Amino acid sequence: MVIYDIAASAFTEYAFSPVRDGMDVEVAPTLRRIYVLSSDNHLFILDMDTGQIYSETPISGSSLAIDEKAEMLFTGSMWSSPSSLYRYSVSGDVPLLVQSRWDAGGNGRKIGMSPDGKHIVLPCGGGNGLGYTLYDFDAANLDNVLGEWQIGTYPTNAVFSKDGNFLYGTNGDPYDNYLYVMDAGTYQQIRKIPFPNTDDYSVFTPNSTGSVIVGFSYDTYYNKSYALYFFPGAATP
Repeated sequence: MVIYDIAASAFTEYAFSPVRDGMDVEVAPTLRRIYVLSSDNHLFILDMDTGQIYSETPISGSSLAIDEKAEMLFTGSMWSSPSSLYRYSVSGDVPLLVQSRWDAGGNGRKIGMSPDGKHIVLPCGGGNGLGYTLYDFDAANLDNVLGEWQIGTYPTNAVFSKDGNFLYGTNGDPYDNYLYVMDAGTYQQIRKIPFPNTDDYSVFTPNSTGSVIVGFSYDTYYNKSYALYFFPGAATP
């Protein structure tokens, strides 16, 4: 495992090599911990400074989101129906299951969390609710749904802006290749921006100020049209 220190412009390599493929990773700078989820659903908790492995624990879920302030780790199951959500306490060196919700949707994708740690999203190809909607799960109680966004048929990705005021989403509808820009508080659509090939494969992230969203997509069928896109942020005309 290699960690890049942006401030120092330096790499640090740790001798971490369990005989497994990595599924997801979360870094918690305040807690000085790194959480690595293996392909056989074992969570490794490492010391961020020394690389020491504190624990290896079987857990449920296949993608991670961390709330450092509350010391809670959330996991979501991917590519399964039904897809489930889990909440673990990581206040110690071993994760402890606090809550689970098995009926979070069908054909789940990557779990996401708002910057304040209060909102959880799990885009699902079958939707979280009726009409392929994307639920706003209450991080304090996964059984509580705060609202829902409509980001088209077969939701695939959902990412909050850095200030938590907006949600960006994409879907797998081949006739609806757009980046959806949504109001995170009112659940209303602000705009749709053309995003070629997003039904095949796409990833995106807002920059630190939210003025630009950087996206990448390509045509998986013909293995072509690899392109980076720079979209205006939600507050940009």
